[in-house]
Parts: sequence; structure tokens; C-alpha cells
Amino acid sequence: NGHEIGRSYNLSEPGTFVPYDETTTYDHEASLYNGGLPESFMLDSLELDSLLTNGENVFAVQIHNVGINSSDMSGNFYLSFGITDDSEFYETPPWWFQEPIILDGFNLPIILIDTYGAEIPDEPRIPASMGIINNESGVNYIDDPFNDFDGPITIERRGNSSQWQGKTPYRFETVDDEGENSNVELLGMPAENDWVLYAPWQDKTMIRNVLTYQLSNEMGRYASRSRYVELYLNDEYRGIYVLMEKIKRDGNRVDISKLNPDEITGDDVTGG
Repeated sequence: NGHEIGRSYNLSEPGTFVPYDETTTYDHEASLYNGGLPESFMLDSLELDSLLTNGENVFAVQIHNVGINSSDMSGNFYLSFGITDDSEFYETPPWWFQEPIILDGFNLPIILIDTYGAEIPDEPRIPASMGIINNESGVNYIDDPFNDFDGPITIERRGNSSQWQGKTPYRFETVDDEGENSNVELLGMPAENDWVLYAPWQDKTMIRNVLTYQLSNEMGRYASRSRYVELYLNDEYRGIYVLMEKIKRDGNRVDISKLNPDEITGDDVTGG
């Protein structure tokens, strides 16, 4: 009915007009044939009610190819509704269908990031705001006040091929109101401005990296400190992420001196 519900990351900014012959910024490989899950967009009942009208409604899907010389393009679309009336029988959903998850309280800290409607690019970092909820009770709700951090950040996608996996990793910097780096403590980790939101996608246990880092720290060797968190991006739940320190030279991270141009041999090369 003329209202945009969602679009892929490989098109222009949400809300902008997309000509029929516009190409995408990168290839969007199909996932179902390879055992993956399809891209999805979800509407709650209140939002859906505001979009529907009495009588005929139009649901339109527009697909774009990566280039005018691309040899193939395919699209497969499904529209599913959740109902509360069990007096009727409907077709069994496909194997990949995932019921909407109704979330209440979390035992992990919650990070909420708002990019003001902008898609997060590979680079450069874009401005956003971030709040962290970490209650002493150990139970956190998304409508609780921010009590660990509340301020501006700049954020971008992180990684190479991992950017396009089902769970996108991010890198962000905490900044002040002027956009300059601002060192802050996050979830008890030493103050700094460079941080990573690691997305454990390939590792379904979600513990391998975190466990390895923790063992290194317990042996007295530095490895990135980390905290499990629940991530909301633009009011959309993105799942469990790992907030961790970005590896860099710093007194609380990799504690080595900065090399001078003439320090190229012997112990000097170690950074002091």
C-alpha cells in the first residue's frame, strides 16, 4: 500500500526512491538452496494494522540484480501470519520458518543502538546513539533506563566475508558530542574508545573465542576482555553478541611503547 517495510543492505538508504533499473552494491547470494535461512522482515500486529485498509491491499516486492551483465537473478517470497484462533487448519509452514520470539527479561546486559534510520556500511563509521542496561538484580528489560552507558558512538560493519553472514559483526567508537573519541568504561572493562561487537555465527556454542580469551587472561597473558550481551539495533532484536575490546596498543590492552622511526633492531623492535 505504498509503505516500505524493509530492504536489503545492498540497496540505497531506506526510504529513498529506488529506480527499477538500479543495481545493487554487492551480490546477494541465495541461501535456501544451500541450507541457509532466507532474509526476513517482521511486522507486529499494531504496525500491520496501521498499514492495512478495508478492501483491497497491495503487497509488492521489487528485486534488483547486481549488474546489467549478470547471468542470473532469482527471487522466492513468502508471506506468513501468526494467528491466535486454532479452530481452523492451515498449511504446515516450511522447515525454515521461525516463529516470532516474544522476549521479556534478559539475564545478560542489553545494548540498544539507534542509527537514526541509516543502514550501517562497511565504512566509514556513521553516527549513532547507544545505551546499555545492566541492572544489579541480574535481570534486564529493554524499557529499563540506561545505567551503564548512554551516549553517542560511530559504528561500521566489521570483517570481510563475515559481514554478509546471518549475523553481522560491528566495530564502534565511543565519542563525545563533538564526535571526538571519548574513553569510557563499558560493563566493567577499562576505559577506552575502540570496541567490537563480535557475532558468534559459525560457532553455534558461542563460547570458543570467549573461553580462549578468558583462559589467556587467567594465565596472566593479555587477550581481549569480553562480555556477552543482548543486542537491539534500531528496535530490532539481533540476538546474543560479544562486546569485546578491540586489540590495540594501550596501557590496559597491549601494553607496549610506541616505536620511533629509528627503532628497527634488537630489543627496540619489541616496543620496549
